[in-house]
Amino acid sequence: MVCMIGEFSPANKKHPLSTILSGGSTIMKSEYDIDNLASLYKALGNPNRLKIYTYLLRATKPENVTNLERALDIKQSHLSQSLNILNSIGLVNRERDGSRVNYSINKEFLQDFNTFNKNFFKKQGIA
Repeated sequence: MVCMIGEFSPANKKHPLSTILSGGSTIMKSEYDIDNLASLYKALGNPNRLKIYTYLLRATKPENVTNLERALDIKQSHLSQSLNILNSIGLVNRERDGSRVNYSINKEFLQDFNTFNKNFFKKQGIA
């Protein structure tokens, strides 16, 4: 099971890892930071969650569970569990539209995550 990162609230739109990911001065200075970042990569290491995340990255509009279930051929129960984890970590946004819940990429967090990866691998001499 993936441990949940910090006290992320989608309503706040600011994720506790944003400072770390955007290259703030606290980057990787504590076990808490390292554990939280590992949880983020672990979440994306699950094939279903990576499949969902990749699909949402390419989506032109928010998607509901029914559409995702049809498009990805993932059982509804597994899909809902994976979406809850992705939302808890901050990778996706969840918005209610009447009786439906729509999911989309958290673009602010994605930008910080991309910047972190680019800088991290550059410092390691990989990129």
